[in-house]
Amino acid sequence: FDQPYDVKGSTLTLKEATDEIGKAVKRIIPVRFKFSVQLTISEKIGQAFFSGSMCLWDPEHDNYVTVTYETSTFLVVCVIFGCLLE
Repeated sequence: FDQPYDVKGSTLTLKEATDEIGKAVKRIIPVRFKFSVQLTISEKIGQAFFSGSMCLWDPEHDNYVTVTYETSTFLVVCVIFGCLLE
């Protein structure tokens, strides 16, 4: 799967992907957790890509996962944050 980067289509694609990831996460994590899905897409045109985040949370119960998908034309970074509500 090595499609070219599409500026116009990327917004809709990110929305759909975020919704699907959210549905999948909702099926596997307990309801006592609140989660947030963040997707970022960047065209690869020779530049560097740096991303960071900062949260106030309980490191004993809260966590995150990051997944990166890369092709020859674009980069997608997905971060899912999970926080215990109790």
